[in-house]
Amino acid sequence: MKKSLLFTVLWVAFSWCVNGQLVNGDFETGDKTPWQGFNNGMTVAADETTIDYCYSGDFSGKINNGEGSLFQVLDVVAGAQYTLTFYGKLRDAGQSFNAVVKDELAGGKPLIGSVAVNADAWTPYSVNFTAPAQGKVRVLFYKANGIGPFYVDDVTFGLATAIESTEINTFSVAPNPSSGLFKINGTETITGYTVYNAAGQVVKEATLSNQEVSVDLSGKPHGLYLVQVNSISGKSEILKVLVK
Repeated sequence: MKKSLLFTVLWVAFSWCVNGQLVNGDFETGDKTPWQGFNNGMTVAADETTIDYCYSGDFSGKINNGEGSLFQVLDVVAGAQYTLTFYGKLRDAGQSFNAVVKDELAGGKPLIGSVAVNADAWTPYSVNFTAPAQGKVRVLFYKANGIGPFYVDDVTFGLATAIESTEINTFSVAPNPSSGLFKINGTETITGYTVYNAAGQVVKEATLSNQEVSVDLSGKPHGLYLVQVNSISGKSEILKVLVK
């Protein structure tokens, strides 16, 4: 995301689940679909008589004894900020497994450093990252051979709903939060914009040539929207707008 800015961030929520994105993160469907990978499966709380292998509900995801993986491939809005959260634990103390987010269409380039999970009790984890230009990522849990089973539960993935209040060198948006009507101002001519909802769907777009642009989302559902703004010099920024 091409930005040059100084901003303060107001966290109005920690993450938003994104429609059509990570599915069955709590594994409560009773099977692992649509999770992929190898040497993995499901753990049923009712089958565990000595140790709690589910953080919540009746099921959790599992990578069995030895090397294995568990992953989903997700569509994202290029340049947007996302948050991945999950609860993880190992059967055996003193071991570890890893979680990572990778750029699916750029040779698996990691977007975050690998998160090492080495607790034998349910522990929460959270990581933030910027979505790549190609708009597709792999959320991956994996471990090496020689490591005992690990368990993962309540995996969530969504837009990090920070609202940037501004000093933005190229573009700014106000008011924010908005009732649905807001203006985009630029220090140079704005040539177009595209508005995405939390599912990554285009809800409004326009081609124009102005330094001030009015946008009307008053007929749209309340929530977080991403506005990609382009300028005459080729600059592009993504602004977050909360419609209340």
